[in-house]
Amino acid sequence: MAKILKVNVTTTTIGLDNGEILEIDTPSLDFIPKEDDEVEGFKSDSKIYVNKIENTNNTGKAVNKVSYVLLAFLLGGIGAHKFYAGKIGLGILYFVSCIMFYIYPRFYSSNRSYNRIN
Repeated sequence: MAKILKVNVTTTTIGLDNGEILEIDTPSLDFIPKEDDEVEGFKSDSKIYVNKIENTNNTGKAVNKVSYVLLAFLLGGIGAHKFYAGKIGLGILYFVSCIMFYIYPRFYSSNRSYNRIN
């Protein structure tokens, strides 16, 4: 993969896999270049084509899949697997949903006594 090495207002320097360095006009790119972006660089006879490689990595961290599945199976209702994966927002959502829809109704609806009119 090629990598953007240096970005100026007028030129962008790209290092290719084979060690070749390309300098292209920054305004000719169809994306906003940043240093250390990974790109694909193709060179034809008279033109240079550069495409940015989008990172599809999730925001979570790399986790052990076996541990993740065990946590999801055993403590999935409270979101333990989401906390483990580094997805704190979803973990909090699971936890709050568990309290609201499972724990709260079980304790507060069964302990109330209602006056029945017979």
